[in-house]
Amino acid sequence: MIYPHSERATYYMAKTKDLLPPQYGESPSDPKPDIMTASEVAAYLRLSSKTVYVLARSGEIPCRIIGNNFRFSRRAIEAML
Repeated sequence: MIYPHSERATYYMAKTKDLLPPQYGESPSDPKPDIMTASEVAAYLRLSSKTVYVLARSGEIPCRIIGNNFRFSRRAIEAML
């Protein structure tokens, strides 16, 4: 058994971290996620989140609604511009 705070556990975690696949957004070849939230779109377009929601509901910004969440494709946003 490996205890979480032991030297052996620290060595094991450091050794296996390099073997794990990169986490979301960590890949150096694609640092930007393809799917964005409304707040990410607002920061990208330098608008308020409320404006992004209004434009998305009116159809001016392409989006998908999943449950109560709006999701935006980075490619579609860039193509819209």
